[in-house]
Amino acid sequence: MAKILSVDNLLKMPLVIPNYQRPYKWTTQNIDALLNDISDAINDYQKYNFKY
Repeated sequence: MAKILSVDNLLKMPLVIPNYQRPYKWTTQNIDALLNDISDAINDYQKYNFKY
């Protein structure tokens, strides 16, 4: 079973990108989509009181 981490603990973990990882560049549309998804999740939580 996967270990559940808090956001704080997750952000404290080191991020390692392997050398063979293909380059990726965030576009404005990618960032907008990510922020909209986060906003929708927050609104759903507040609207339905989901236990995330």
